[in-house]
Amino acid sequence: MPTIKHMRGAIPSPPADIAAARLFKPPVGAPPNFIVIPAELNIWGNDQYGDCVTAEEAFAKACNNPEIFIPEATVITWATQNNVLNGATLTGVLQLMQTGGFPLNGNIYNDGPYARVVYTDASNLTSAIAVGPVKIGIAADQIDTAYSSTGGQSGWFATGFHADTAEDHCVSLCGYGTISWLASQLNVAVPAGIDGTKPGYALYTWDSIGIIDVPSMLAITQEAWLRTPTTVVKTSGDGFTGKVTLGETSPLSPALASTGTFLHLAWSGVGNKQLNVLCSNNGTTFGTKFTSTETSPQAPALCGHNGILIVGWKGNGNDNLNVAHITLNATSATGLTNKVTLGDTSPLSPALASFNGRLYIAWKGDGNDQLNIMSSGDNGATFGGKYTSTETSPQAPSLSVNGSNLVISWKGDGNDNLNVAHVLVNGATVTGFGNKVTLPDTSPVGTAITSSGNQLFLAWKGDGNNNLNVESSANGGATFSGKFTSTETSTLAPALTTANGKVYIAWTGVGNSELNIAVVPS
Repeated sequence: MPTIKHMRGAIPSPPADIAAARLFKPPVGAPPNFIVIPAELNIWGNDQYGDCVTAEEAFAKACNNPEIFIPEATVITWATQNNVLNGATLTGVLQLMQTGGFPLNGNIYNDGPYARVVYTDASNLTSAIAVGPVKIGIAADQIDTAYSSTGGQSGWFATGFHADTAEDHCVSLCGYGTISWLASQLNVAVPAGIDGTKPGYALYTWDSIGIIDVPSMLAITQEAWLRTPTTVVKTSGDGFTGKVTLGETSPLSPALASTGTFLHLAWSGVGNKQLNVLCSNNGTTFGTKFTSTETSPQAPALCGHNGILIVGWKGNGNDNLNVAHITLNATSATGLTNKVTLGDTSPLSPALASFNGRLYIAWKGDGNDQLNIMSSGDNGATFGGKYTSTETSPQAPSLSVNGSNLVISWKGDGNDNLNVAHVLVNGATVTGFGNKVTLPDTSPVGTAITSSGNQLFLAWKGDGNNNLNVESSANGGATFSGKFTSTETSTLAPALTTANGKVYIAWTGVGNSELNIAVVPS
């Protein structure tokens, strides 16, 4: 049989995470012996990558009743997108899995909250295993030898281990009982020299389940965790809800904004470049479409500002930036007024945001990739206080407001990493960017940002794939978590906005240019 590589990849969890974790409190009445043996096992990428911490999560899902088998490709993709493919802490993955688990067949398979198991206390550990698989961090050298004794077939035995604290691997305990009882469940005989009456544990690693005696488990284990419940199923389609395909098309990204209780969508038309606007008071049904005589070869920008719906765009046949007011009736846009053509230019779309009573416009330079931003105190009639940053991007930036901060995001120049920063403002003048964070997430096109409450949401299309992604930050963009990767796809950047307490995403479909809108899980 082919030789299976035994990769590892666990990094010891930070002591602060361990100290802060709640302790597992055993329920009453754990059975004298217990085991779960999934019908289908896999190595889940751990023969190619150091993704053992994520592979264990897939094994834990397989222990569900009914069994949930997560395909290996899904596990590898999830670990890649969450930057845990080659090394991760157990607590780090446990945290990620609580809000952005494995997507499969229209569901998202998350973890429940986790608790620290006192693995040195047999009663605490066995009670935990009876609740669900226990995720443990171990030193793997001796397990590697035991696993190899059967060529990786389930039913190997791990006994007589010496103490080893070099934690480098994540495995799962899925059963307990006497060694003889565990062997009978795995349909193997207890080897000569091993006392079958002694207690042991069933241990999953590398596509197999073996048996480890208690002293050996204690000799190599450094941390243990229980998820309760092990699996939380989010049954919300692909994660986006209330999806509407509008029947309108565009070769470019759409724009989204809100005014009061209304949601507004704008786009540049197919074949004519005319700017179009649709409005909705519920995100599901839209009023009469308004088509302007204004045109642009790039996507427009929208912003609700001081009760006015404002549109921005790049000129057609020139690079001048333009701003205008969109007039509205009860359900629809009816016209454009107060158009201003700025002296500033960009080959791409601008971004708009309303902050502290001022209208802000941001764009990438013409003939250079520098990011620029300035503001207007008269609803877009005049702009000033321009700031040109040393930050650069070959794609258009995006703007939003999060609490007391004006936030800008952009794709890196010379790389695809996503960046988020605060725009520093002194009165009417922009003075710089601060608190910049470069995320490990990547996209070849632009980003979209919006806020709902204290949460800052960031959306983008995948790098090397067209899947739409959304994650959020509760600390102004300093850190992001809860990444969700949708099965919805686009080759272009999506748009985000918040209306009526919901976060909406809009995108242009792949292969059909159809415009779509849906609610983001939050």
